Amino acid sequence: MNDHARDVLDPGDQAALAGHAAEALAGDHLGPVDVGLPTGARARMYCRPLRGIGRRRLAGGVVHVKLLELASGPAAGAGAGSPARRFGPSLVGSGPLWLRGCRQVDAACASGEWLSLAGEPGAGKLALLRAVHRRHNPAGAFHVLDAAEAGDHNWMVRVLGELLEGEGGLVIRHVDRLSVLRLQALWIALEQALAVGRQQALWVAVTLSQSPVSGDLARLLEFFPSAVELPPLRHHIEDLHNLVPFFLAKLSRHSPLTCSPEAMQLLLRSPWPGNTEQLWHVLRQVVQHRRTGTIHPADLPPECWSVSRRLLSPLESIQRDAIVQSLLDHQGNKAKGARSLGMSRATIYRKIHEYGIITPAS
Repeated sequence: MNDHARDVLDPGDQAALAGHAAEALAGDHLGPVDVGLPTGARARMYCRPLRGIGRRRLAGGVVHVKLLELASGPAAGAGAGSPARRFGPSLVGSGPLWLRGCRQVDAACASGEWLSLAGEPGAGKLALLRAVHRRHNPAGAFHVLDAAEAGDHNWMVRVLGELLEGEGGLVIRHVDRLSVLRLQALWIALEQALAVGRQQALWVAVTLSQSPVSGDLARLLEFFPSAVELPPLRHHIEDLHNLVPFFLAKLSRHSPLTCSPEAMQLLLRSPWPGNTEQLWHVLRQVVQHRRTGTIHPADLPPECWSVSRRLLSPLESIQRDAIVQSLLDHQGNKAKGARSLGMSRATIYRKIHEYGIITPAS
């Protein structure tokens, strides 16, 4: 099963599709075969059998699935343990601020209103837009253009082409990074798109990190009637109880991996300045050396032992990691940790306070 199917389909729907595919291949029902799935989604399958020696015995098959309709309404989240799942199988969370953002984006997409979505880097803006668009337009195209690449001379040509000829959904990321000249050019392109009625065929959203805005950026955002701001992860930190197992299931698909209560407590204490993107990278590091079983505090990287509310510089991160590892090696003994690093006890105490390092229990 490819990544797109794993993102779009609920695990229960994936299992049901596999069962239908096995039956269809065994009975030579090659398709099209329409099936209803547990969440209420509907799909159409086309099957191609693969034969073994002599082309008589069925060895397997290739199944192409076209989604006719994704799950909708309350049933989509049934049994998922996360109310956000009803906005798309790739979303989890139950924090009120996160759910409010999901509802607002979902309503804008349903009505076709162009949308500006603000939030800190890594807060999940693109993931939410993609999930909501797939919910309302499963077969529709979804294109992403990043303003970070606006230095390319062809970038504005691609934007104009999508605005005037594209269909489905278009996201322009990091629009607050555009230069004044690029903002003015994008303003003209959006005006042209509205003049020919493109909002009927194309849903456009822009993402940005800063809020509030002013000047040319504020003028540009007037093209987007709906404005939503996603909360940072620290404002819905309770969603780690959903996010951690969800990410671990993606990262260790073939081996069960769980998080111990002690490790979860460390994760909950972190302010996550990099938001869900930082959490994903942290768990990916963990999975590289802990493939099965239970994650314990010692399995977590040094950044999880720090509660600094700012992103550290590369040099500061290296120093913090060295201090954390030294404390872990010496069971939390600061004097021994300081000696192993060649620093004074006063210095290690100051750095522990500066970086918000949680001292391992001795």
